Amino acid sequence: GRNVLLFRNNDMRMRGDVQLDVSGPLEHLMIRGSTGLTGGYYTRTIDFIGMIGSSAAPVSEGVGFLFSFRDPPLKDAGFDIKITTIEPFRIRNNLIRGSLRPELSLRGTGELPYLIGAVYIDPSRVILPSGRLQVQSGLLRFLEGEPDRPQLDLVAQSRLLGYDINLVTHGPLDDPVITLSSNPALPNEDLLLLLLTGQPPRKDVAGGAQSRGATNVMVYLGRDFLNKWLEDESGATDESILDRFELDFGRDVTKSGEQTIESTFRLSEYTTGTGRILYLAGEKDKYDTYNYGLRVVFRFE
Repeated sequence: GRNVLLFRNNDMRMRGDVQLDVSGPLEHLMIRGSTGLTGGYYTRTIDFIGMIGSSAAPVSEGVGFLFSFRDPPLKDAGFDIKITTIEPFRIRNNLIRGSLRPELSLRGTGELPYLIGAVYIDPSRVILPSGRLQVQSGLLRFLEGEPDRPQLDLVAQSRLLGYDINLVTHGPLDDPVITLSSNPALPNEDLLLLLLTGQPPRKDVAGGAQSRGATNVMVYLGRDFLNKWLEDESGATDESILDRFELDFGRDVTKSGEQTIESTFRLSEYTTGTGRILYLAGEKDKYDTYNYGLRVVFRFE
C-alpha cells in the first residue's frame, strides 16, 4: 500500500509505502519486504528544566521492544523487512527541531523483533535556555551484536556571549560520553553552566550579569508555556505561530556589557527543497544598535 498509516498516537505519527510478502507454513511464517517512510513526526514535550534540576541519575534499560506478538502464528513469524526513507521523520517539540532518516532492517521474530542499521540525524537544533545548540550531523547505529543498545555519534555547535562552543557525543545512547570545548577556553563547570542556562563565566560576571542565567530560564519557560497554549492539539496543522518565531539572546556581548539579541519571524510557509523564504528580522547588535528589516533566504539544491 502507498502512504499507509503505520502508527499514530497523541505524540507521534508515521506513514509509509509498504510492500510485504508472507510465505511459509502457518506455524513458521516468514515476512519479507520493504517500507519507505513517507513522513511522520514526534511532538512529545520534554521537561528539560526538570531533567537538569533532578539529582537522581537517569535509569535506562535500552531501547526496549518495538512491539511484541504473544500469540501464534505471529509470535513465531520471522521478519526481514527493509526500512528506508522517502521523506524524513520530523521531531518538533519544546526542545528539538530536527529530522531523522532511518536506513534500517527489521529482523527477529514476532515475539522478539529488533532493528539493524542506522538512523541519520540531519542538521537540527536543540532549544536551550541559553540559546540554540546547532546539531551539525549525527548517526544512531543499531549493531548486530547489541541491537537493544544503539550507539550515538553527534557533533553540535553554539555561540554564546562570544564563546564558540563545540559538543561531541559518542557511545551508547543510554550512557553516552559528552565532550565540551570552547574558544576562548573555559573550565568545564563554567562551560556547562553557560551552555545550559546562559550564565556568564565567573571571570566575566559584572554588575547585574549574575541574573542572566535566571532570566534566560524564565524566558525559556515562558516560551514553552506559550507554545503549549497556542499549539493546535487537533493535529490539523504541523506548526504553531511560535514555530515561526526565533529569539536568540547572548550570542555575543555588546560594548556596554549587555547580551546581543537576534529575532526572526518566518512569513513564508516552510517547504522542503529549493525556494525562497521571507523573514522579518530584528536585532540588538554588539554596538548596542537596534536594527530591523526584511530578510530573504534562497535555497538551492
